[in-house]
Amino acid sequence: MGQIIAKGTDLFRPGDKPDFLYRLDKGYVRNYVISDSGLELTLNIIGPNRFIPLISFYSSWPQQFFTQTLTECEVTKIPKTSEHTDETLKDAAEKFSKATHLLIERMQDLVFLSAKERVLRSLQYILKATQSSTVPFPLTHEDIAALAGINRETASRIISQLSKAGQLSVNKQIYSLPTAKS
Repeated sequence: MGQIIAKGTDLFRPGDKPDFLYRLDKGYVRNYVISDSGLELTLNIIGPNRFIPLISFYSSWPQQFFTQTLTECEVTKIPKTSEHTDETLKDAAEKFSKATHLLIERMQDLVFLSAKERVLRSLQYILKATQSSTVPFPLTHEDIAALAGINRETASRIISQLSKAGQLSVNKQIYSLPTAKS
């Protein structure tokens, strides 16, 4: 059994130079940045069987963003000095490549889509990343605003509109999108 880390814990902060890697065994974390004006932007969400922080672990670059647990997490700590098998490195590289592709898609969405489209796409992104039909952890309007790159008030208004239009279901901060009808 790995180490249990409480929800809301910052695992890494900008400037950190970790000498270990976590394998996320259970739970979800997010990578996020805070603007000079104090606004948060969630860059991505990472689920089980992923390694964090890949870039700062395998390079000389310090951590560039916060990594925070969204749920209680179970992790296995892998020190930099441990023997990494070729298979572990190959697995980490493959997951990093997929994550980079998703991150590029998210950045394009944040730049080119309307606020409403960004809210929907952000929720679709979580569902895709978690391989679930329902977001597997509660999200506040502020969390969704941080994902969509908008303010909380705009997120609340859009969530209400999408719910009324039947494009979004919300039950106790758990979100799901209706499946497309054939």
